[in-house]
Parts: sequence; C-alpha cells; structure tokens
Amino acid sequence: MTETKQTFYGCGQGFWSTLSALPWTKDIQPDQSTFSKIDFLEYYSFHDPIIQFEITSTYSYEFCCFLTKSGKVYTLGTRNDCGWLGVGDLDSRQIPTPIEFEDLNNDDQIVQIRLGEKHALFLSRLGRVFSCGSNSTGQLGNPLRKECNKPVEILQSLFDSPIRKIFTGPSQSFFVSEKTTVYACGNNNIEQCFLIDDGDFKMTFQVNTPTSIFCNLCLHTSRSFPIADDIVGGETRSVFLEKGQKATFSNSDYMIVEYANNRPQHDPCYVKPAAQLVAEGVKKIVLGKSNIISLHSNGECFVSGAGTLLGIGTREQVYPFEKIPLNDEYIDDVWSGPYHVILKTSSRKLYAFGSNRFGELGKNSKTVSFREPQLINLPFEWKEGEDVRVICGNNSTLVMHETPLLSTQELIATNTVMLIDELRDCSQFFHVENSKIHVFLPLIKRISKDLHSLLINREFTERLKAEEGEILFRICKFISCELSLATEEEFTNNFQSNEATSNTTKEEESYSDRLFIYFDRFLSKLSEENIEKDLVTCLFILNDISDVGIYFKTFLFNELANRITVENVMDILTWTSNYLSWKVLKNSETSILLLLVKKCFAFIKANYNECHNRYGSLDSFLKIKPKIDQTKKTFFAVQVQWKEDNILMNLEQSLVTLIEDTSSDLKVIIDSNSEQVMNLHKCVLAVNSPVLSTMISNLSEDSTINLLEFILMMSDNLNEMFFEHCKKSRCEILRIVLEMCYGKFEEYDLNEWICILFISHQFQMEFIVKHCCTELIKHLSVGNKSNIHLFFYLATVLEVDSLCKDFVETFVIHCARLFTPEDLQNILKMYSEERFTPTFVKRVRLLQDLIYKKHVEK
Repeated sequence: MTETKQTFYGCGQGFWSTLSALPWTKDIQPDQSTFSKIDFLEYYSFHDPIIQFEITSTYSYEFCCFLTKSGKVYTLGTRNDCGWLGVGDLDSRQIPTPIEFEDLNNDDQIVQIRLGEKHALFLSRLGRVFSCGSNSTGQLGNPLRKECNKPVEILQSLFDSPIRKIFTGPSQSFFVSEKTTVYACGNNNIEQCFLIDDGDFKMTFQVNTPTSIFCNLCLHTSRSFPIADDIVGGETRSVFLEKGQKATFSNSDYMIVEYANNRPQHDPCYVKPAAQLVAEGVKKIVLGKSNIISLHSNGECFVSGAGTLLGIGTREQVYPFEKIPLNDEYIDDVWSGPYHVILKTSSRKLYAFGSNRFGELGKNSKTVSFREPQLINLPFEWKEGEDVRVICGNNSTLVMHETPLLSTQELIATNTVMLIDELRDCSQFFHVENSKIHVFLPLIKRISKDLHSLLINREFTERLKAEEGEILFRICKFISCELSLATEEEFTNNFQSNEATSNTTKEEESYSDRLFIYFDRFLSKLSEENIEKDLVTCLFILNDISDVGIYFKTFLFNELANRITVENVMDILTWTSNYLSWKVLKNSETSILLLLVKKCFAFIKANYNECHNRYGSLDSFLKIKPKIDQTKKTFFAVQVQWKEDNILMNLEQSLVTLIEDTSSDLKVIIDSNSEQVMNLHKCVLAVNSPVLSTMISNLSEDSTINLLEFILMMSDNLNEMFFEHCKKSRCEILRIVLEMCYGKFEEYDLNEWICILFISHQFQMEFIVKHCCTELIKHLSVGNKSNIHLFFYLATVLEVDSLCKDFVETFVIHCARLFTPEDLQNILKMYSEERFTPTFVKRVRLLQDLIYKKHVEK
C-alpha cells in the first residue's frame, strides 16, 4: 500500500501561535499572515498518518483534536474549562497529548472524531460512542453528568443498533445508527436538533439523551425521514445532507421553506432556492457565522446569507442562493470557519474570501476582509496525484499537503534502473543519447525480456533520432518504474489491505481504471506540439514488446485514434510507413503499427470526399486508394482485439533476484577469513552509497573488495557495545546491509536494526538509514520504558545527522510524554561521569515544561 507524507502549514491566529518557542515552530509568529510550516505535527503523523483533524470554531479560544490511522487520538488547546480536551483534568495542553480510552477493547479503535464548541465525540469501529467536555445543554448524551474531563461511553441501550456516523453542532450531537436511525441531543431552543415535543408544537429547548428524530417527526408528519449522509450543526440552524443530495434545514432563517395550512411546517423543510441548486444535487454544506455555502456535484458553489463575507462582491445580502463567481473553475471541496471560506478547485488551487483580520487567508496581509475569492499562494508545489486538505478555525487556517511516498524498496529499485553517467558500465547499460541517463540492462531483462531485446538491438537503437531516443527512455522508465509497480496482483493486495483496515464499505476501483491514471501521467509528459508524431513513435517502440500487458499499448492507440483528423491523417500514415520501412520489427501478426494503418484507411474511407479534396492530387494518396477501397471495417470497428502477457515480476522483485546473479561484476569479502564472498554489481552498491561509489569507481571488472576491513576500521566503542548485544555477527549484519541495497528487507529485532543502522550509516546509505530509523520509531510505543538507555545513547550519536532527524525528534516527543522531569533527571545520571548532556535533552525539558505547566496564558 502506498504510504504518504503529510506536511502541515498554518496561517492566522491558530493553536500553533502559542508554540513559537518550540524548536519546530521557531519561524511561526502569532497572527501569521502567510502559510508557515508546522514541523512538529509531522512527528505525530510519521508512518501513522493523520486521517482526521478537527479545530473548534469557537469565538474566544480554540482547541483541536486529531486522529491517526492506527486509532490514536491527540488533543491540545489553550483552555480546558470543562474538560473538553479529554485528558482527565482541566489543565490546558500546548502540545498534542494522547487521549486514553480505558473502556476500549483491544480489538476496537477510534475511527471518527467530532468537536463541538465545548465538547467532543469519539466513535469506535464497533459502533460505540464516547463523549467529554461540557454537558450544559445535554450534548454529551449523559443526563447524570454536568461535565466530563475524560471520554465516557454513551449507553449503547439508547440506540437501536451500533452507531456508524457522528456529527456535532456547537452544542448539539447527532448519531446515525447501523439501521440508519438518526438521533440527536443537546441545545434545541430553535430546533437545531430537529426535535419538537408534542401536538401543541411546544418546544423542547434541551435534549439530554440521544433521541430519535424519526420518532418525533412521526407525531406530526407522514413523510419518512431521509437517510443522512452528513449533518452540519450551527448556532441558529442545522442542516441535513440526504443520500439523494438534497439539503434539509432545521429552521427558516433567510430561507424559503415549504408551507402547510398557511404556516411553516415544524418538521425539517426542504430548501427551495434557485432551480439549478436543486437540479444539480447538493454535495456538501458548510455554515459560517452568517452565511450558508452549498457545494454541488457539478462543481459550482452557492452562498446565502447576510453580511460582508459572501464572496460575491459588494452586496451584503443574498436570498435565497447565488452562485459564487470563480472563472468557471470546477470546485472540488469547500471549508468554512465562522468568518472565512476556503475553496479547492480541480486545477489544484485554493481560493479564499471573508475575514482576514488575523491573516487567516494567507494573503501576506491583514486587511479587514476580501469580498470576492482570492487565489492563495501556497508555500509548496501542488503536483498531480497529491492531495490538499484544509481545516478552518476561528481566526486560522491549517493546510495539510499529502504526497505519495515510494517504499524504501521502490526508491532503491527506481534509482538503480536509471543511473547517472558517473555510475555506468557500458557493458551493462543502455545509454540515452545526449543525456547522462543509463538504463541498467540486467534489471530491465527481469521485468521485460522484450524491452531488453529492443534495447540491445543496435540496428534499432542507432537509427533513432535524439527526440525518438528520449521517448524510448520515457517508455523504458515508465514500464520499469511505474507500470511494473502497478501490477494487477499488487493492486489486488493493496485493495484487500485497505478493506481490512477500513470501517466503511468501498466500491472496488478496477485495475484498468487505476492504470489509466498512470497512462494519463505518461501522456502529459509528451510534447503537445508534436503529440501525434510522438504517439506514432511510442507505438513503433511498443510494437514488438508483448510482455508488459496490452493496456498501455491500447491506451496510446486509442488516444492517437481520437486525434486523427482530415488535416493530419496523411501525416500519420507517412510517419507510420517510414517506421515500417526500417524493417526492424518482427511482430507482424499482432502489429500495432499495421493496425494503425488500417485505422487511418478506415478514417479516410469514412471521410472520403473531404480527404480526396485535400489529398487527391498527391501520389501518396493515389497509391493507397486501392487499399482504402478494399477496407471493410468501419473506423470504430478497428480496435486492439488481442491479449498480451502481463508483467510477471515487478521492479522490486526483479532487483532482489540479481543478488548473487551471473551478471555480477564485483566480488565482496564480508568475513575475516575471506571465505564468504558475495557476487554483486558495482552500480547497485554505488547508487546506494557515495562511500562505496568512491571505493569501487576505479576498480576493474570482476574485481574483489574487502568491506569487513573497512567497517572494522570505522568502528568505535559505542559500535562495539551494540554489537555485543546483537544475536547476529558483524559478518551477518554486513550481508544484510548489502542485500538491502537490492531491496531485500526482512524483519529484525531492535538490536539487529541498530547494528544495521550503524553499518549503513558508515557507508552513508541514505535510503537504508532512513528505513532503519523508521523501524526504530516503531519500537517507541507510548508507555514502553524498556531499552530507554539504549535509545538515549543512540539519539546522542545521531542527533547531528540530518538523515536521522525523524527518529531523534520522535524520540524527543516520546520522552517528554512518557517521563516526568524527575525521571529524566535520573536517566541523565548515566552521563554524570562524562559531564555531558545531549543537546536533544534541552528540547525534551522544554516540552516537559509545557506538559506539566498547570495553567498556560493565551
């Protein structure tokens, strides 16, 4: 399953404003008017991605809560008056602090969180709901408590089945059960909970226990209640978003509602705004302090309300709804705080409007407000395939940038198959003309024998022009580095893995649909000016490659077919005929180029008059006229109708098989007796280690090098201490490290990982060092104090190394959270003889000051 890296940026007056003294947030100032990176959040999402982040939109203070993929919940805030942080006391928290769920079983975990103004809800995978914070209006669903400073479960007997969704308003809580029954509790003074009392329409101002909305409605209406996809709570109204994409409001402020017997209905009423609003379907509703934003499935956004924050210019009232002008941009998502709105478009842009008093729009200024959407200049490049999510606070905006990460094995493999000029050995590489790129042929042969045969066919490659050679390189890189990593088996395994960890049912994305995302990305890298010519070249190169699946070839063929016009059809035939005249192609029965010729003939026959008027006087046209007349299939009937073998071994697997392979060109001694020798490849070692690259750069082919002598020479007393506690010998660890250069990774214990880290660190193997640090982080579990002295020594050595930054900073947070200042002082006694305190300990103490400080001024 593809991992992602999450990077966080904030602007305005957010929770990060109080953290400017921390080493991770030194560049962030209160009321920041441009987006600044919030590094410390990365160490909580490192290999445990944050899947949900909530910030309250309270008008005098903020608190936030986030949930990770493993079910861990963290909270922080500058106030905790009623215990809404859920940490068991009423003290504030300036750094993310874990919330403990004492009654949660080992086979259960939190899967959803929601925050109200002064309370929080938590939903578990098994459908249990926990709440904490203020219960002033019954929003906790527990009538026996005034407030809770830690999560307490709401009685399951109050619901007809396990809960599957939770939602909150400022002082309301909503629950949707497995049987789709909707429950509500909390402040209902103007029907925000959709609840009324009896036939006299006497209002229920406060609902102390979860109450079925459906049951209350049945007292007064025969209309069945809709299935809720989303519920948005507000101060003066709440909104249902139905499965049928209709919005239902709890009261009629600023809205046109249905009338019955000359008076408004007291059950939820459907909004009747502009006709196009209903026709296109409602995708999402967000509520501001005085406006309603409605996002529709056609990518349009509408606003209704009053004030200066409507996003439509100088007007200060819109009734019922009006479209927000955005230059015909397709809007993918929308987020809102009380006073500002952020829009996300399909062109990978963010727009903002509303209040900017604290710089919350990220416009590098603090104007009173922007009345129309303004483009936000993001502090990062937003590339295709990446995702951006936004969380709006009261006076702040948090942006999460999510980028896909290759695994360590994938990184090593992709860097090995395409090598720079200094690492090449001509006998094992195909050189792309006029570039420094060389393709590692033994690895290509494992992935596709047909592609390998093409690359070593000098009669073919030497006739290619520079631009054609560039396309060959792109195809080679695409097949080896992308297509081979997206095999059907890999896709199926990843999907099943996702399903196993998901609490909701998802429709399976077809393998072919997934591939088209990769194909579109390949297509975007071709020159738009010469796209038809480049596509013909692609088909020429792929003609004899029949062991990478038929999808890629078919996609390019169909893409070119869609671009055939009267103006270019003869050019396409000319380019194709030229390639066929080379007589280097062997595949004739299922030749994609010959099929392209038939496609062009069919097009000309279907548009004969226009083509004849344009080309009738040309000899080339007269020459092919008999073949056009003989064409029987229609243009749309000429299709790729054969199958080809798929890639059997992906890039990672292919690289592992090269260990001790006959194509090796280097012998490596790994023991003191020179008896254990590994047959490896110089380029594979060089691409992983600049140290080894220097050591072997001047060696002749089939040379021998002793690496055990090198690591013994580089060892010190600290290394020896760790190796003494390791079950494996130094020779075995060296073998493991060298095999990791080929992407072979297995499970090891803590001491073994530390020894692997030391040796890979000596060779400056970036990918392997970072992978070791990731494995060490997995051993840093909350509540686990074992091996802490081991980690202290390790962090002391590694804290100055940028490659190990993630491990050291995660260890700092771990220590600050796990130990009291007294515990830390006792641990530091180990350094008393040396009179030396590691630098990272200062950061631990700083965090501890924040954790154990009872009251924090805002």
